[in-house]
Amino acid sequence: KGDIRNLGSYSKGITTIVISHRISSFIKADNIFVLDKGRVENSGTHRELIKKSDIYKSIYKIQKLEE
Repeated sequence: KGDIRNLGSYSKGITTIVISHRISSFIKADNIFVLDKGRVENSGTHRELIKKSDIYKSIYKIQKLEE
């Protein structure tokens, strides 16, 4: 977790790909890709995806309840 939280400082100015099931790991990312059955279902920032991706919104709500 410590490495993921500090990823922004390590990857400043370069492209970094992070794969995770935990939305909290990449919530501040510039661009997030939502995959469904091996295909890109949607992409955008966290705020954009909350509005336009039912899959992302559903996972986010479930994970917030687990915290």
